[in-house]
Amino acid sequence: MENLEKEKSVWVIGDIHGLYDPLKKLINEIRHKEYSRLRYLDESDLEDHEVVLIFLGDYINGGPSSKECLDFLIDLEFTFVDFRKIFLSGNHEDMLQQFLRNKEDNISDIINDYGIMFFNGNGGETTVESFMPTPEIAAIMREPHVYEPKFEAEQFIFPQKYQDFFDNLQYSHEETISEQKFLFSHSLFAYQSEEKREFEIKENIEYLEKKKNEKPSKYKMNYTEKTDKIMPTLDEQLAVKNYDEYHKMRDNRSRISEELHLWNRKYPKHKFDDFVVIHGHTPTQLLKHYMKEIPEEYNVDSDVPFFFFDNDQEKVETEKHQIQYDRISTSVSCDQVLKFKNKSFENLISIDIDTGATLGNALTAVNIKDFQEDTLRFIQVFLNKVHRRDYDVRFLRVSIPWKAKK
Repeated sequence: MENLEKEKSVWVIGDIHGLYDPLKKLINEIRHKEYSRLRYLDESDLEDHEVVLIFLGDYINGGPSSKECLDFLIDLEFTFVDFRKIFLSGNHEDMLQQFLRNKEDNISDIINDYGIMFFNGNGGETTVESFMPTPEIAAIMREPHVYEPKFEAEQFIFPQKYQDFFDNLQYSHEETISEQKFLFSHSLFAYQSEEKREFEIKENIEYLEKKKNEKPSKYKMNYTEKTDKIMPTLDEQLAVKNYDEYHKMRDNRSRISEELHLWNRKYPKHKFDDFVVIHGHTPTQLLKHYMKEIPEEYNVDSDVPFFFFDNDQEKVETEKHQIQYDRISTSVSCDQVLKFKNKSFENLISIDIDTGATLGNALTAVNIKDFQEDTLRFIQVFLNKVHRRDYDVRFLRVSIPWKAKK
């Protein structure tokens, strides 16, 4: 349960994907910034201050060091004892769980329909190799022209401490900071307009009436036998606590994974109640593949987090939000300011902080705390298209009003 009385400094870390060196660099930068500030507080002030680390999932697959990343994250319990840690599940953790739980007597409907998604171009080979670094495993994982390696879950050496870590991953998290409510999730939540929801409710009633006199199917996983095909509400999605509850909801509602949080890439038309959602999952460089229209001021190749606004809720006449950089330092590690004209948190729907580390771009963290300066701060570790080197670091500040000016 969150403590609303404490002054919070919340750090949110985007998709890591087995990139241990950038992860370590990023966390060390966060530690340096927080301890540099906390050292000047007296003991009474320290008791009223809380630092929170929220990880948005996708710790594995893609980079060469998935095991090292998991070890590092698990050890934060001992190396960052003064910080509260929140670990969310991503869709890549979900794929590994599907792979490990796929037994003859419990075949996943997803694997049955789509194959082992843990592999199939999603980078599972790199995770297996990091846990089992032998020439024999490498030969299986890297066999030419094989999309799905001949490798069974029973062959995977995955010690219990990692399974325990996965079992304790959250599926969403909520924090209130300076009276603004934030939701944290790996991807965007499923969204459905009231009109679409009413249509589905009516359609579902008609469907159930039609099915009353039909014989049940002999197949266990038959979506046509579901009793409630309506899209889950935001509250229902927030109520999901673990892997089993997530897939029970998905199964009961006859939804494919891509429609729900962990996997959803569809941007909503309006805010999720009064929340601002901070998420990852979709690399900002690939937004053009998932959005019908990207704001013309946003450069998908800029490695800048993507701010998505609800333009229908603007209370005053405004210009389109513009991104403006002000270079404060000429060194490699530089501060930059991101300014939005006539925008505020009142019409901000979400912030995507997956800036494509797994594509060789940047691993990003955002810092949220009291909005005395109307500023969000970001730290980005740039990979420069390689996995291991002396990484460049950028410090980014985002200036955005707390409320719209009338």
